[in-house]
This record gives sequence, C-alpha cells and structure tokens, in this order.
Amino acid sequence: SADLCGGSQLSYRRAVFTVDSRYLLCVSGDFIKVFSTVTEECLHVLKGHSNLVTGILLNPKNHLQLYSCSLDGSIKLWDFMDGILIKTFLVGCKLFAMYVSPAAEDSVFAITPHKNNEASEIFHLVSVKLPKSAEQEVEAKELSVILEDISQSPKCTALGREGEFVASGKALRLTVLFFKKKEVLRFPLSATDKIGRA
Repeated sequence: SADLCGGSQLSYRRAVFTVDSRYLLCVSGDFIKVFSTVTEECLHVLKGHSNLVTGILLNPKNHLQLYSCSLDGSIKLWDFMDGILIKTFLVGCKLFAMYVSPAAEDSVFAITPHKNNEASEIFHLVSVKLPKSAEQEVEAKELSVILEDISQSPKCTALGREGEFVASGKALRLTVLFFKKKEVLRFPLSATDKIGRA
C-alpha cells in the first residue's frame, strides 16, 4: 500500500475514477485526494471530515460531484474539480460504507452499527434520506433499515447495476433484496459448495 505524509494510506478504501478517467479520487485518512491522471499531480485535498473517511462515490446525478462518508457520522457532497465542500449531511452515527443508486431519489445507503453501538458487532444497511435545504449543514436523521445483520465490510454488499436490488453476504449466507417487489431472498451456503463449477 502507498504511504503518504502523516502516515495515512491511500489503500484503505477503493479509489474512484471520474467518468472521463481524467481524475482519480482516493481516500487518505480523514481526507480525500484528487489526482490528475494526465499529470499525476495531486490537484486538491478535500478536508472536512473529523474522522476516518470510509467511502467515496461519484454523485450519479452530477458526475462533477463526489459523496464521502466517515466514522464522524457525516456524509459530505463535494465539487471535486474546484476542491469545494458543497454540503454536509449530519447523520449522527458512524458510517462504515456508502452506496449510491441512480434509482434512489434523494437518498444514499450506508452501513451502520446496530443502535450506533460498534461493540454489538451487528451492522445494518440503511437508507439515509438527504433532505433538500439551502443550508450548507443539514441534519439527515431519517434512516430506514434495508437489510439487518450484514457484514461491516463494504466488500460484502453491492447494489445491482440499475439499483434494482442489493445483495449482501455474511458468513455462509447471501441475502438479496429486490426493491420493486420488496422481496427478500436468503441463500444459505454450505462450506462444501463448489462455487464456479458446473
């Protein structure tokens, strides 16, 4: 992994390329670095979170904007081209990962600890409504549990391409929620299953 000044590492969370592949956005501790893929320079350092940044995603409605989430309990919306913080959504609980779907109007999905208590080791996927407001800082306290008892790791949960479903794996169980049908399917897996074999 690539070390940086201050001991932060670029490899904590998956980096994001812009739609045109001209910029690379990387988490580095409690901030985000914006690199030019042409010049390889760091163009901006997006600062504003007070704890580890746990996820970054392009805004599906505006590809010049970036969402970030953090253990500080906030989601931030950035203009990464100019290095400007546009809005802070105060969720009020630790956010371990974030997912954005073009199908979800004015909301994002996040992994949070059950009852905001990490010691419980139980995590949920929640929908966080991002309220419309002219204010730069706004409370986003309207959370709905989408999937219960999922893995804390962002690698274990994924949204379908068009946001039609979400799938999450934990231990030997795969859970899939189809949003339109509001149907949840659970697939138990055996430790002896031969994955990828006919």
